[in-house]
Amino acid sequence: MISLVPVTTPDQARETADLAKRIWWEHYPPIIGDEQVEYMVKHFQTQDKIWQDIKTCGFEYSLIEIDGKPSGYLALKMDSNDRSLFISKLYLEKAARGRGGARQVINSVISRCRRDNLASIWLTVNKHNDKSIAAYSKLGFEIEKAIVTDIGEGFVMDDYVMRMTI
Repeated sequence: MISLVPVTTPDQARETADLAKRIWWEHYPPIIGDEQVEYMVKHFQTQDKIWQDIKTCGFEYSLIEIDGKPSGYLALKMDSNDRSLFISKLYLEKAARGRGGARQVINSVISRCRRDNLASIWLTVNKHNDKSIAAYSKLGFEIEKAIVTDIGEGFVMDDYVMRMTI
């Protein structure tokens, strides 16, 4: 059983950051290398950054619980310019992958988009993250374009923008 638990307190933001650190270190070193993982965790996945995203940047974070255990996290942001919902973060622990959890989370996001009369859902995914690209494609996302984003200190995010029309 999967449930989304809104992150509404600093303690939950800390729990999300702790989970993020574990997930990033188990999944991303072969894709982007240890140095960029360290940089990403330090600058974008901390309790303070997550709490700032929630309080001042319009992001909605949720812990993804599987059978009552926090096993991943989700961050969404409304994009009113094109009536879309941006999935900023959707990460599951290794043990939780391949069990239909991402599909259930995406179905929840689709339901929200329908309720709020939004036209699409979009996300970015690293161009070399083949398993995630395949999973998102299977869920109905299509590659819209390639982007490279400078994130500082010589690091870039080399991504595809993927979109699902609702």
